[in-house]
Parts: sequence; structure tokens; C-alpha cells
Amino acid sequence: MQTNIDEIAPGIHRISTYVREVGPDGLTFNQFLIEAEQPLLFHTGPRAMFPAIRDVVARVVPLERLRWITFGHVESDECGSMNEWLAAAPRAEVAHGAIGVMVSLNDLCDRPPRAWSDGERIDLGGKRIQHIDTPHVPHAWESRVLFEETTRTLFVGICSPTPATCRRSRRAISLVLRERPRSSSTRAPPRRSRGPRSAGWRR
Repeated sequence: MQTNIDEIAPGIHRISTYVREVGPDGLTFNQFLIEAEQPLLFHTGPRAMFPAIRDVVARVVPLERLRWITFGHVESDECGSMNEWLAAAPRAEVAHGAIGVMVSLNDLCDRPPRAWSDGERIDLGGKRIQHIDTPHVPHAWESRVLFEETTRTLFVGICSPTPATCRRSRRAISLVLRERPRSSSTRAPPRRSRGPRSAGWRR
């Protein structure tokens, strides 16, 4: 099992671990690190992978600087090691939508989690994200996506198992962004762009 990290957009890093023993063809587990004044991790990985993921994240961002721990929905491969991250990163907070915090994370987290409201924008310092509730898209009722505005990167928990879930996630973010005024700090999309970059597919 080998864990790699690659910069896939300016300041956006994908951490990938291929596990040959899962399923007939193996499975790749991905996490995403946003490098900013307040660094953000999207997906923690399961507990067994924490040491490997921690070590590659530390190559980019010192753990004591990590500010936000986030994920698409509450499931072991997405947030299984969140408490290990809280122990390793003293400034970090788990942040999710209100439903996930109320139903699960208030009990599961070793430190109180932060509830973000639907549509809330968070200035990370050099990067800016928007939290968007997407119940049951693409998974459970606490599902959400994050949209990083400066690179137009969409972070989704599960995308590729079925084309329908990917399309529904893209449709959800497109509808929300059309309904809300564009921030003055948001870079306008290139003319040829057909929508936000989707970073968060993992299966």
C-alpha cells in the first residue's frame, strides 16, 4: 500500500492510496488538501490509513497549522480517522452541515464540531470555499459538497459509482451558484468552461 500526493490545481492537493486487496480490481482512497492560510482537509481516510496520510499531508502543511477537517458525509472511509487528526492537529476543527453535526458528529468528535449553514462561504485566506447541503446527493441525508471558488473545484464524496450521482451533484452546485450573487473575490470562469472541476470522486 503506497500513498501519494499530487497538486491537481493551484494549492489543491490530492492524496491517493491504492489498496489492491479491496474488491476484484483494488480500490483507490482519495483525500484532498487545500493549501491556504487556514488549510483544509477534505476526507480523513479510515483509521488504518491515518499514519500514511498524515505523513504526506505534513510534507505540504505542518499539522499544527491544519485548521479544518471536512468530508462529504459521515462514513468510515471519509471521516474514520477524524479524531486521530484532531489529536495530531491542535488547531483543527471538524466542520460539517447542521444535520451531520446534530445527528452524529456532536457525539463522535473528540472536540466540538462546527456546523456550517447551507450556502455559507468560508474565507480560508487565499482560497474561498462554499458549503452546500445536498441531502441524499450523492449519499446520506447529511451529504454536502464544498466548492472552492478561486480554482472552481468541486469536492464531492462519491461521484463515479453511477453517472447519475455525478450529474446530480453537478446540477445541485450549478443551481445554487446561479441563485446566489457571485462574490467580488471570485474569479470569473473561463469562457470555454463547462462547469466546475470535480475533484472529489474516489471510487
